[in-house]
This record gives sequence, C-alpha cells and structure tokens, in this order.
Amino acid sequence: MSNAVIAEAISRLTAALPGWRDATGAAHPTPEGKLPAFAVRVTYTDAERLSMDDPREMKEGQLEVELSCQTPANDERGLQDLAGQFTAAIFTPDDDLAGTAWQINRGSFEADHGKGESRLSTGALTFPIQVIE
Repeated sequence: MSNAVIAEAISRLTAALPGWRDATGAAHPTPEGKLPAFAVRVTYTDAERLSMDDPREMKEGQLEVELSCQTPANDERGLQDLAGQFTAAIFTPDDDLAGTAWQINRGSFEADHGKGESRLSTGALTFPIQVIE
C-alpha cells in the first residue's frame, strides 16, 4: 500500500505542478540544473492488527514531501506559498489519496534557505497518515 500512496501523491503533484520534476527515489540531491524538484516517501512508526480474525494492520506514519528549488524572490513567504500549493494538490480532489490511505491530515512544513552564493531553498512537508495493509 505504501507504493500506492506514493504513486497517488506523485500523480497529484505532477498534475498540479507541471513545472516540477519528480526526484522520488533519487540517491543524490537534485542538481541545480534540474530544479525545481520534489521527492515523496512514506515512513511508518507504528502498526496494530485490526482484530484477531483479520490479519491486516493499521499502520501509522507520515507521508513526506521534500521540495528543492531556487530561492523564491520573497524567500520565506514564497516557500510558504509553494508549501500551500503542494498541500492543496495532495488534498484535491479528496482527502484519502484516492482510497490509498485510511486517513491523512495536514501536518507541518519546515523551510531552509541556502547561504552565500547558493540560492537553493528546500522544504519538508509532513502529513500524518493511517494506512490499512
């Protein structure tokens, strides 16, 4: 199910943000010449069996979306605006990632801006999720 969650998130992001490159699974950071880019992954922190008669598990964790881009003209506000666009893409048109997640909630966003000559900004969006597998 993790692959389905990731695939649905990528599908929504590429449709809503056509100028962005999908770098999911890349072993190294995206070179500046291939920006803007995003990467999606799912991590789990807990799992609990649904019932004695049901071998499936309810897994809790987070959907993580990392973005890399040239620093927007208005730095922090520009990156916050991008985070809002990414969040809207994840939650549109429904809020269960087309049935791949039992539940997904709005989470947090952390931004970082390059210092010196590098005008690279990165951001990390995290969305708490529950998935039944």
